[in-house]
Amino acid sequence: MTGSAGRKIHVWEVASGREKKTLGEVGGISSLALSPDGRLLATTEFWHRVIRLWDLEEGKELQPLQGHETMVWQVAFSPDGELLGSVSSDQRVLLWQIQSRRPLKRLKGK
Repeated sequence: MTGSAGRKIHVWEVASGREKKTLGEVGGISSLALSPDGRLLATTEFWHRVIRLWDLEEGKELQPLQGHETMVWQVAFSPDGELLGSVSSDQRVLLWQIQSRRPLKRLKGK
């Protein structure tokens, strides 16, 4: 996956180097995270406080995750793909349960 200020996310086939599909109309991508099974993509965009989720098999956007007060900088999936961690400039870390699309834990920095 690649994403930039070019307003699209590109999904590539590594072996051939060919583009498989293009996703969405997005702003400048600040972070991308691929689920361990390769079916779900989480993205964040500069100056946005939501996490966008994408179904890679269907090539469509799913319900976004909302809970940060400021820009989300980074996201990462747990090894089993059931949880997603996110960190934002509001000094909060949220741990999301992917199935329910709800925060499971909220941690606050100093």
